[in-house]
Amino acid sequence: MNNLTIGREPIQIVEIVAPRCVNTYGQSPCNATGGTGAECFNTRKTCQDSANYAATAELSFRFSKPTANRTMDTYEIDGDNSKSNPFPWLLSVKTSPTQINIGGTGDASTALGIRASVSATFQDAPDTDTFSDPYIATRGYIATDRGTFWSKWLARNPFYTKYIFRVYDGYQGQDLSEMQVREYLIDSITNPGSSGQVTVKAKDPLRLAGSDRTIFPPVEGMNIKNNITTLQQVGIVVLGTSAQVLRSLFDAGSDGYYATIGSELILFTGATETVPGVEYTLTGVFRAIGGTTAEDHDAGDSFARVGFWGSKPLDVILSDLLFSDVGANIDSSYYNAADWAEEVATYGIEFNTMSAFAIGQEPIDKLVSQLADQCSFSLWWDDREGKIKFRFVRPPSTIPVSINDTDNILAGSFSMLDDVERRISRVIINYNPIMETKTQSATDFKNSFVSVNLQYESENFYGEEKTRRLFSNWIKSGLQAARTSINLLSLLVVTPKIVTFQLDAKDRGIWAGDIVDISSWQYTDETGAQTVGRFFIISADESVSGEVISYKAISYNFVGRYGIIVINSAVDFTFASDEYKATGGWICNDSGLMSDLTEGYKIQ
Repeated sequence: MNNLTIGREPIQIVEIVAPRCVNTYGQSPCNATGGTGAECFNTRKTCQDSANYAATAELSFRFSKPTANRTMDTYEIDGDNSKSNPFPWLLSVKTSPTQINIGGTGDASTALGIRASVSATFQDAPDTDTFSDPYIATRGYIATDRGTFWSKWLARNPFYTKYIFRVYDGYQGQDLSEMQVREYLIDSITNPGSSGQVTVKAKDPLRLAGSDRTIFPPVEGMNIKNNITTLQQVGIVVLGTSAQVLRSLFDAGSDGYYATIGSELILFTGATETVPGVEYTLTGVFRAIGGTTAEDHDAGDSFARVGFWGSKPLDVILSDLLFSDVGANIDSSYYNAADWAEEVATYGIEFNTMSAFAIGQEPIDKLVSQLADQCSFSLWWDDREGKIKFRFVRPPSTIPVSINDTDNILAGSFSMLDDVERRISRVIINYNPIMETKTQSATDFKNSFVSVNLQYESENFYGEEKTRRLFSNWIKSGLQAARTSINLLSLLVVTPKIVTFQLDAKDRGIWAGDIVDISSWQYTDETGAQTVGRFFIISADESVSGEVISYKAISYNFVGRYGIIVINSAVDFTFASDEYKATGGWICNDSGLMSDLTEGYKIQ
């Protein structure tokens, strides 16, 4: 039975993955000596030998609804990892999908969009502990006489934030591996109340980059010890630790380390410890870096380290912000570095070399939003693949899936509105800061790039200017500014349309981030004839488990035959496969047609 089966019976399983110590109590390397009956529960909270705690194993707790016709056996032992059969205590699951902020163009959220989330409610009940307690046989009590499943689980696992939470949607008879799975990280769990119920809330991993989470560069609270004159380069003493003063913020290398004292940016090549762990005297100091002005500074003035990337690809800067230990520290398994690098190399070569400072101690999501706005890309969590996706605003690289009222869209579910506020007719980018510590107005930048569609501003069209203005500390070249401007105007010069619709689960392969061609009776040309519109799916949610998928999409005005220039040794167009024709690019004749009389290519 699957999503194409007539008479299918949906089933939903949720899973919580908890870390478990791989050691055995009282056996080397565990040195705990509590004795028989007083063992830990192989969790960090209950550990009696924290120096040797090794959470390299996992316990996966699975749950299903008590009404489910549970014919599946999901118990597994995989080395040190164990996975339970479903506990029949799941009452409800409510999901809220990722909403992609395409190219950072929406004002209702940061460029990271709206986080995917899930809320699941469970019935609490007594439990035998046979799955969760590795030493149940030696306990001097009957587990079902003490507490309940959730009261004991929370006592043993109070550090549950960032535990993996999965939702499986499938059908009776399917194995878990055949089901559709969505992955989140636990955010909160309520304690069992008088109702005997517990609610678990989880969000996608990009929540770790939220404004209430990590600040970059890190706030260290360092100060200078002595007064400093305008010309002084030696004898500058900083109050802080070695880890703070010489922390790698992507700038440690041949140049050295960057920092600010007030509004002045400085560079230093090292530091000598003068009072162990407390004072460090800077060496190799260069003053007034990045267009700033050397100033006198007083003892006690703030000394703050600065992030710097010199000639790095955009994908590397993003991965540093999101996945490094001084960034959001998201697990790096949640992205595909090769895919991100290929995206930049193929569709954003202008951003393959970027140099910039991160100075202002900002939330990670704000820094990523700046990059998305200024480089015109989207970043989102794909809860099905369990990956953070990265894509420029650009034409599709494959032929979009086509859907229509007759075969796909559920009756009465399609609606459409104009997103008037998002439309633009011109883009102004001020870039290349005069002073790296001052980027708030047009006069703070050396260069500007203006791109205007005069036709759409004329009286016969919209008859007004609508400007998107960017003050860019990340863009340093006209080519970069031009790429962003072209992408934004291509997407938004015509008032974008927002559509919502629902599909049957047979079409559940379509998901957030996909591009689709939609034909609907509500989408017509000027004669009233039904036409096809191209849309980018910004959110997708399995609103009825195993049955109905709800979508939201924005018009995607990259219509036409786009390609990329192929290598010199590529076959001629006549002999190319359909797949190669869909992604490559060949020169057309003077009439704009290829040899088979199809449309010529536009270069991406």
